[in-house]
Amino acid sequence: MNEVQKVEEWVEGHQSEWSKFGCSIMSDGWTDRKQRTLINFLVNGAKGTVFMESVDASSYMKTGEKVFELLDKFVERIGEKNVVQIITDNGSNFKSAGKMLMAKRKNLF
Repeated sequence: MNEVQKVEEWVEGHQSEWSKFGCSIMSDGWTDRKQRTLINFLVNGAKGTVFMESVDASSYMKTGEKVFELLDKFVERIGEKNVVQIITDNGSNFKSAGKMLMAKRKNLF
């Protein structure tokens, strides 16, 4: 078994817990040396935290609508029924995106 397969199996073990107990999506934005705005997406559940991906969100960060689109796609990827809450920073664009997301997906906080 190669390392990629081991990691995929490890993540699948976490994903099975998300459907049983729910999970939190966590996002962490930062700026790299090239002045790109990057957002790391992690999912926390009963078995711990899994890093899922890092997104170049330079074009997303200006408005709440764009951040909403990014977060909404990630919720869809994880499965809305599995997500209890989304944790982000408190920038006005994230606050606006959070309100839009809660309006669309009534079970999220």
